[in-house]
Amino acid sequence: MVGVDEDLMVDPALYLWAPSAENDNPLVRKIQHLYWPIPYSLLFAIWRIDSIKVAWQRKLWGEFGRLGLHYAGLALLFPVSVLVPAVFVSGLLTATIVTVSHVSEDLYFDGPHKVDYVESQLRSTRDFVCSNPLFEYLSGGMNYQVEHHLFPTMPRYKYPALVPVLKKFAAENNLPYKVDGDVAILKRTVGMLKSVSALPAVPDGKPSRSDQWVTPAAMR
Repeated sequence: MVGVDEDLMVDPALYLWAPSAENDNPLVRKIQHLYWPIPYSLLFAIWRIDSIKVAWQRKLWGEFGRLGLHYAGLALLFPVSVLVPAVFVSGLLTATIVTVSHVSEDLYFDGPHKVDYVESQLRSTRDFVCSNPLFEYLSGGMNYQVEHHLFPTMPRYKYPALVPVLKKFAAENNLPYKVDGDVAILKRTVGMLKSVSALPAVPDGKPSRSDQWVTPAAMR
């Protein structure tokens, strides 16, 4: 859901659809399919900064103190030369696993109430099958992204058993159940970034954040 899902709020670092001229950075967008690992690697760093900011702003002093103890413990156990690369490598791994299941699928620009919830998850999300046990372990169950969206409180180890149930449901209701291989879904995502990099800016290109949308009232 454009304007709702933070996974899509990645411009101006990356563009997932053709932007308007005023929101475009054509020199950057032109090569986004080459440098995408750099913004992806920032995920864990951003999450950590956001956690500290929220704890401070909401005066969650207990949470803030525990975060401090956590990072103090890490600093005592590991040198900076290990901690810093670990944050960026793990951020890249996690961002890649999660985003490839979303960003090249159907996007909804008209808000969350314009389409059935279950149908929207099946159309905007794609599973991927891991090609070896190591990739399966590293994915942490997030390769079953459709199952995760529809049943977020279900233990991840049960997702494989849920797959045939959802496939049957989708077939009976004339809905897609999207699945790909791990390498193929990464190629699909990079291919989408490359195709968007070549698109011209459009007058009605919508920003990814709803607070940037121009409404008729704002135009008067």
